[in-house]
Amino acid sequence: NQALSLNYLALAWQELGNLKQANQAIDQSLALLDRTNDSSVRARTLNTQGKLFLALGQPEKAVHSWQAAEVAYRQSGDELGAIGT
Repeated sequence: NQALSLNYLALAWQELGNLKQANQAIDQSLALLDRTNDSSVRARTLNTQGKLFLALGQPEKAVHSWQAAEVAYRQSGDELGAIGT
């Protein structure tokens, strides 16, 4: 739940234009997810990270995050999420 909350916090920080804090929240979320097998939350967090990278002007990193998100969505059995990513 904490990793998911940090993901939502990152989205909020990004909407407010505070990309540094958004990036910190994403990093914390991914660090927590490294200790779990929750592919669904990992997929959401990687998707958010891709949006953040794009906002930071790093499209190559964004694509890599979205590709990883697609894999995580598929691992969790969420084909719609994989297609959306």
